[in-house]
Amino acid sequence: MKPKNLIVFDMDGVIIDVSNSYRDVVRQTTRQFFSPAAAAKQLPEPLFELSDLAVVKQSGGLNNDWDLTVAVINLLFTLVDALKAHESRDPWARYRQTMRQCNLNRLADFLASTDNPMRSLLNQWGKKEHPFIAGIYRGDVGSGNIIKQIFQEIYLGPALFKSTYHMEPEIYREEGYILREKLLVDRSILTELSQKNMLAIATGRPGSEAEYPLKHFRLKQFFPVVLTLDDCVREEKRIFAQEG
Repeated sequence: MKPKNLIVFDMDGVIIDVSNSYRDVVRQTTRQFFSPAAAAKQLPEPLFELSDLAVVKQSGGLNNDWDLTVAVINLLFTLVDALKAHESRDPWARYRQTMRQCNLNRLADFLASTDNPMRSLLNQWGKKEHPFIAGIYRGDVGSGNIIKQIFQEIYLGPALFKSTYHMEPEIYREEGYILREKLLVDRSILTELSQKNMLAIATGRPGSEAEYPLKHFRLKQFFPVVLTLDDCVREEKRIFAQEG
């Protein structure tokens, strides 16, 4: 019997349309991040175009949209007049108290008056890292990673966030952007391909976020093998334990 060929699909942008979910969550997380500052309402809506965000995404080294969000926030923070970071031991209090001291006037003016502001900032600064931003992008959801938690709350929505992380959301209680995702590939094509080939998925999504669209769009039958971010993390830990 002739062995089947293996066809491996990425998920985002190949099987699933994420233009109204992940990409917009990056933008909405960025807006929410700046919301405690007094002048946050002066920021334009939208902050920037998604085509402008793509320039940052394509600059390399941003393997997931959490990292992309942090890169965007770091670039925008170059235009924020910030005082010394608050020293509270509670990460949410430290984040909120620090942001309340920030002056967003320069940032608001720049975003409102500049075409392709993200491209402009990237060209000027490259990959920038502010110590305050780095300090609240450590750990995981529920253990001090403020930016990742805001992202996950917006992407998943309250019900799925709670079932995933076993905790109540901190700031976002509206419909999750994951519900905006659409199927890009016709099921008939997958049916035809799966008859003579083995189909698999390799995605940078965490396992639970890869599982959801496979169930929602009834795709699990086509993909007996699904490799996710969780598998990569496990393999990294195994290699580190083995080789140091």
